[in-house]
Amino acid sequence: MKEREEFYKLYNIGNNKSVKLLDFISEIEKNLNKEGTKKLMPMQPGDVKKTWANIDQMMSDYNYHPKTTIEEGVKKFIEWYKSYYI
Repeated sequence: MKEREEFYKLYNIGNNKSVKLLDFISEIEKNLNKEGTKKLMPMQPGDVKKTWANIDQMMSDYNYHPKTTIEEGVKKFIEWYKSYYI
């Protein structure tokens, strides 16, 4: 069987370090100067305990090494969001 020629490649772009959900929420709250209403519940069906982006292909193909911290990334996103939507 003839192999297909590859015309595209998909990459998972992110950080290869896990961030706790409550830390992520805390950064959003800090940058919005608002506290969210949280209802903490036990793990639900389909929930995962830990996840992160697998960036191995980006690292090998493009020498990609993430430098943006969660604090910096959330801050920049909130600034963009406010300038675009508010």
